Amino acid sequence: MCFMFAAFGIPYAWEFYTGADSNTFNEELYNTVEEKAYGKHTSRILRLYKSIITAGNPKKRYEDLSIRTEGHSLYMDNLFVSIFLFYILWKVYKAGACGTHRENNKLPNLSWGATFQRGAYKWATTIFHNICFLYVEYGDNKIVRFLSTIHSSPENNPDLADMLESFVRILFKTRRPYMVNYFWHFEMAVTSSHQFCKLLYGAEAYKRRSMRDDIRALVRCMLEYGGTMRELERVDGAQKRKRRSNQFLDAAKHPPTEYERGRCFYCRNDKKKTFRGCQTCEALLCSPECWTKYHDECA
Repeated sequence: MCFMFAAFGIPYAWEFYTGADSNTFNEELYNTVEEKAYGKHTSRILRLYKSIITAGNPKKRYEDLSIRTEGHSLYMDNLFVSIFLFYILWKVYKAGACGTHRENNKLPNLSWGATFQRGAYKWATTIFHNICFLYVEYGDNKIVRFLSTIHSSPENNPDLADMLESFVRILFKTRRPYMVNYFWHFEMAVTSSHQFCKLLYGAEAYKRRSMRDDIRALVRCMLEYGGTMRELERVDGAQKRKRRSNQFLDAAKHPPTEYERGRCFYCRNDKKKTFRGCQTCEALLCSPECWTKYHDECA
């Protein structure tokens, strides 16, 4: 999957594509088309990302690029890139739409008249009438929609936090292990503001913030530093292991053994495949709750 940015490296080798070959980038043409399509305020941030259209294929041309047709839309070749730029371009610079542009499909309308040809895992994000739509297509002509939480805010702008949450849920439904693992950490980085802000700003400067602030911080972090997701994964994994080990240390200080098969001594549940065994009590227990309650009652 090219959109995984080589899994965690996140290389930002973008080039803005206006029909000219990317190897001979025309700065004057870029500025002219850019300012005409988006206005001088939006063009400021677009100057930072000169490869929004082509993804590793500089010879591919998009003659029907939305810049030339609609004027207020920005299509990107990669949704995971788009999900970050979407927040900035729409919320700050009022870009009209953001999604994957392909010749063999149509953007969705309010009645969900999206059509696809063959191909798996196609993504798109766009806005119609101030409502944000997000969908994923996998297999042949099969669309999964998680849009119940996406709605217009009182300010008549899309709720981007809900959009991002639904996007992560859709990725879970794809059941791709490497993808689920990566975006699980991505979701944790967004929703666990304590963990994320501590890592980004330091423990002393940390203050509790809203999810919208964390999304803004995550956008800036990913665009500027790139490899931070690895660090997030490493820190989060270490904390999980520490928290998991502490859950099994009760007042009796009974050390647990490795996983074993059997029936839980507390809840008598035998449906689970693995259990923790207590070396002192010689009991098999299926969860931290059962472990704690069993030892509290025995004590």
